[in-house]
Amino acid sequence: MKCLVVGPGNMMSSLLEGLDCLSEIHVTSESGTSARTYIQSHQNANYISFNELADIDWDFDVVFLGFKPQHLSGFAAKFKNKLGKQVLIVSVLASTSLDDIKAELSHEHLLRLMPNIGVEYQVGIIMYACYEETLKVKSLTDSLRNSSQCLKLAEEEIDKLTIFLGSGPALFFEFANIFSKQIDALGIKNLDSDKLTTQVLLSSGIIAKEKGVEFNELIKMVASKGGITESAINVLRDNKFSESLKEATEEGIRKTLSY
Repeated sequence: MKCLVVGPGNMMSSLLEGLDCLSEIHVTSESGTSARTYIQSHQNANYISFNELADIDWDFDVVFLGFKPQHLSGFAAKFKNKLGKQVLIVSVLASTSLDDIKAELSHEHLLRLMPNIGVEYQVGIIMYACYEETLKVKSLTDSLRNSSQCLKLAEEEIDKLTIFLGSGPALFFEFANIFSKQIDALGIKNLDSDKLTTQVLLSSGIIAKEKGVEFNELIKMVASKGGITESAINVLRDNKFSESLKEATEEGIRKTLSY
């Protein structure tokens, strides 16, 4: 499939890496910066100046939208008449629903993707929604499944899960940052606390994946009855750690739904 990528930033660039169904990639951006950066590391891609878009034939199978959501109206005003009915519009615009895009572009062949940062390393989660699972939609999502876990969801489900699956890595990083600082506070010389914390996170994830059991069972594997691990976990529970996390995720859902 031949595609046009408008705004190939970091997340969009990572998504494109997993799409082996794309035979021809053309990139553009309003300032030109992200498109030129993409071209430097992908010499088989073609650069199109943003000013040239109005003058060329849009014979693309897929158009990816990777710019900031506030630029959608301006893009639509300039280019919506260039979109043929068979063109698939793929959006990674934050907090922008299919109905929002349809209203701006007067176009219904749409795919909304909500990836997380893990796609850069082919361990991501991609939530997606569409009006209809056409052959192009299926081809793209099947291709993405080669490198990420893909979940087809209703848009209201995507909005509720964004704080967990989209923002989730940052929540883990926040805990890891606190964990690392506690190691630093011990005052032991020649320790790289961030590196050690990263190894704890990595090994925990691998163990959880390989064992394939519930997290409560994994806790029991480490925390012996009456031992130091159980004692530390009880402090977290007594200080309502789960309630703090619940409040944080509920705030994330509220913020998402307020856009």
